[in-house]
Amino acid sequence: MFLMLFGAIMTTNLLAQSVKEFKKRHEQAKSYLREGNYSPAKALFLELQKPHKNNHFVENSYYFYGLTSFKDKNFPDAEKSLNNLLTQFPDYQKKDEVFYLLANISFEKKEDNIAFDFLDKMKDIELSNEASEMKGFYMIKRDLKTLKNINAVYPNDKMTAQVLIDKLAKEAESIKDIDYMNELIEKYNIDKPSKTRFERSEKINKITNKKRDTLHIGVFLPFDLKRTATKKGEKDDLSNTSLNMYQAMRIAKRHLDTTGVFTKIIAYDIRHNPDTLTYMHKKGEFNRIDVFVGPIFDDDFERALEIAKEKDILIINPMRMNEKYLEYKKAYFFTSTSTTQGIQSGEYAAKAFKLNNGIIFYSDTPEDNTLVNNHKQGVENQKGKIIAMQKIGLSSIANIQKVLAATDSTTLGYVFVSSASQAVAEEVLKQMAELYPKVPVIVPALWKNFQSLSSEKLSRKNLYFMQPDYVNLSKDGGRFKKAFNLQIYKIRAEVNMLTPSIYAYYAYDIMRSFVPLLYKNGLSDFEKELENAPEMKNTFRGLYYPKGKNDNQYLPIMKYGGEGTLILANPLK
Repeated sequence: MFLMLFGAIMTTNLLAQSVKEFKKRHEQAKSYLREGNYSPAKALFLELQKPHKNNHFVENSYYFYGLTSFKDKNFPDAEKSLNNLLTQFPDYQKKDEVFYLLANISFEKKEDNIAFDFLDKMKDIELSNEASEMKGFYMIKRDLKTLKNINAVYPNDKMTAQVLIDKLAKEAESIKDIDYMNELIEKYNIDKPSKTRFERSEKINKITNKKRDTLHIGVFLPFDLKRTATKKGEKDDLSNTSLNMYQAMRIAKRHLDTTGVFTKIIAYDIRHNPDTLTYMHKKGEFNRIDVFVGPIFDDDFERALEIAKEKDILIINPMRMNEKYLEYKKAYFFTSTSTTQGIQSGEYAAKAFKLNNGIIFYSDTPEDNTLVNNHKQGVENQKGKIIAMQKIGLSSIANIQKVLAATDSTTLGYVFVSSASQAVAEEVLKQMAELYPKVPVIVPALWKNFQSLSSEKLSRKNLYFMQPDYVNLSKDGGRFKKAFNLQIYKIRAEVNMLTPSIYAYYAYDIMRSFVPLLYKNGLSDFEKELENAPEMKNTFRGLYYPKGKNDNQYLPIMKYGGEGTLILANPLK
């Protein structure tokens, strides 16, 4: 009786709902899905499948019920819901997404023929490109026998043929397999692998000598897909950042395709384990890589540098910077060293301010020492002068007032502070307000994060912030930047992040700058074209690599403009 009464109440509530209420429940269900709460998500989507004049989400609820079941590894439920959707709503507008998901399920079940049939039904070009990547992902997992059967059934599928050739090169059991591999190479006009189990041949189509039709970009990041941080299956911050970057590179790849720059992104999941790279090296995996992106951990990067030197491969680190890595001239770093930040901030100060005499306050850390000594060098490069350098710690904050008070106000052009201490920041601002309210002060970007220093308070000071992680998120820029801004927020749902990481923009910039330049010039002419290449300037970050420099020589410096908004004081021209 209770169950009947409860069902009657639920039916009455459902009938009484407005369009707005249905929409609210639909959004709640999708929120559960994004959070990995699959049971309540499925319950809501199932309820929303019931027809009602105000329920405009019946079709989508079938789809999202299938998607939720798929993520929950309940493939029978997923297939049932998606097939019901196609049967009951044959004109469903997002039918390609249904085919994509059904193909994914079939691949998971190793029903490859069924998966291929679903993929053949897709018409959307952009989604078809993603489907092609998905197919490649699963084909790599298949054994030789399965791949041979697929090739026999789908002789026009070049991707499967490529995977089969690569696997034959590594796993061939006989000369017959080698002959079969060579037949496939000739039939599909595919590059011959440099090494096989039964033969050794010279490398061909090396990018140093000949441009390739497609650049292969190896992305080495700690995705950590096999380990989850919570029972909900959410990834940790580092894994989310890695996924951010990978998704951004995929978006950039699609943009590059429209310009005739063809790439293939190959993702490698590594987590601070140099043995992974050594194993891949022994397996010949790096013979097909033209560009390394990452790794981001020092141990991994050092091993990757060794491999890049041996294989003569361009390597780009999107996050980490250590001066010891600058030795290899084909390694490029998206960020600046402390040396570069010091030189650039010093030269900027000497050129930007009316008086180029400065005072430096710094803390006693190796990084600070490098920064301020090079800042001094940068000032002197432009015929300026540092009239005082004072080391400051918590026990010596009073020295700030002593140094400033002893300075001739008619000669002081600016003050440079490298310390990231909140106490130092507060004292500097206090003394500058009392003694030299109009003199500019160059400080770390971290000062903007101090709770005691509100943006309103900071905007009233004559401050210049060194912002090495700057990203221009304004709406200006070329069509590709605008298109990326529209697409980047799609990453949220895929990686459970509220906002995309700045490293997503870095990854996009790598694809839109380094990759086209390498594609057009080859590695032998890459460096001489780098400094003045237009590809390097139209980026979110701003990139500048004059001759002989491997770390980014552009240090963005921000200041407050009108209405308390931060603006770029030194735009890259």
